[in-house]
Amino acid sequence: MAANRKIGPVEYEASLASLALAGIKILVQAVVSATNGASTGYTITHKSTRRLLVIHLSAGNGDIRVNVGAAATAAHLPVLPARYIPIDAGWDKDGVAEVVYFYNTTGSAINVNVVELA
Repeated sequence: MAANRKIGPVEYEASLASLALAGIKILVQAVVSATNGASTGYTITHKSTRRLLVIHLSAGNGDIRVNVGAAATAAHLPVLPARYIPIDAGWDKDGVAEVVYFYNTTGSAINVNVVELA
């Protein structure tokens, strides 16, 4: 048996993925009110966050769009309703929290539920 072997980045990520299958560790939960016709940002708050889990339960396909690090527009990736979307987001190498933006293409505000995960 190897003694105190260091693992590489790929093995580390594979280990985290295996743990994710067993469950999730919720760090922060919040609701973002995505304003209609505008980009609304959510700033990561917990230092241990590695992923953001996103879901919205109203409206239809393509009504909410998502982008990381810059304002979202109607041309960005849609968040499908009633489906969890994991987003790789957290803190950058300089210790600055990433911002995840949501763009709402509808005529009224839509709530987007977010959960920060370890």
